[in-house]
Amino acid sequence: MKQKRTKTMLHNQSGFTLIEMVMATAMVGFMSLMGWSVISQISGNKRVAEDITNRNHELRVAMGYMVRDISLAYLSSNQNASVDRSRTFFIGKDGFKTELNFSTLAHRPLQANVNESEQSIVSYYIAPSLNNDGKDSLFRKETIRLTNENWEDEPAFVDMIVANIESIKFEYWDWKNNVWKSTWDTTKSENEKDRLPSRVRIKIIPKEWLQKDAVYMSETRVFMEETLVFFN
Repeated sequence: MKQKRTKTMLHNQSGFTLIEMVMATAMVGFMSLMGWSVISQISGNKRVAEDITNRNHELRVAMGYMVRDISLAYLSSNQNASVDRSRTFFIGKDGFKTELNFSTLAHRPLQANVNESEQSIVSYYIAPSLNNDGKDSLFRKETIRLTNENWEDEPAFVDMIVANIESIKFEYWDWKNNVWKSTWDTTKSENEKDRLPSRVRIKIIPKEWLQKDAVYMSETRVFMEETLVFFN
């Protein structure tokens, strides 16, 4: 009687078979792989969403710079009339080299008691990136000393404000002729001399892999359309 009970107890205490262990291990591995795949996909989607958010923020900040600078563009007659080169101007070029150069009252002195005013010359243009990665970027150049010398040769601050740009386009509203123009030059064109466009459109096409065919557009009004006259 005692011997029979011992055999029954030994039979009830027997463990898993080798096949059961292999199947259990395979199931655990499969579940772990599935869980890792889900976590990896979620992490990848999060990185993509963060990249899109950062890119949108970069372009919105750049648009904000341009809208503010252009809206405060101005022309002044307070200069030496005998000098051919004007100290204030608005020149928008289109074509192979699209850029916009203009005088503005948007400068912000960052230190107290510095010999600076709100007047400056600002340029927006596309050029190769500073890190030599073979990509083009949008640059902002600001000259804070207005002289009768060539402004392009004067010391200036240059900032890369948007990386990896496909193109940028400006359009100018001619309020006399009620037409949008792709160029504007207050230094040469008699039709545009001594006056500014009333509105400017801005279109940026970035090179994107996250958002295909993305186009960022804005429009701003130029508050001072006529030349400022400080003397008779």
